[in-house]
Amino acid sequence: MRGEPMHQYFIDKGLKANLDITSTHENNIRKLFRERFDLITGNELSLRYQIKKYGFSSEAIEKAFPLVDKGGYYMAVNRQTSIEIVEKLEAAFNELQNSGKLQLITGNWLR
Repeated sequence: MRGEPMHQYFIDKGLKANLDITSTHENNIRKLFRERFDLITGNELSLRYQIKKYGFSSEAIEKAFPLVDKGGYYMAVNRQTSIEIVEKLEAAFNELQNSGKLQLITGNWLR
């Protein structure tokens, strides 16, 4: 999608001429299911959510390959947020992850 990090990633790799850039996630999903795109980039959870949101089935697609082996998604907080709040958020996230609840939550989106 125009302006997103993967857009810049492909430009940096010299693939600008081969890109079909859209302005919305909905357009990307629709083009994929109308076979105007062969590939689409995105996080697995996010893509499955968007596919379902726009009325398509994620069963019709499959993961091809990872594009980058670094990075990830992060929780961001305002610089003014107290360290106590940050520590509570981190502890709660770690508890979800260590208890297996995070896998259960994300697993619901991967079906």
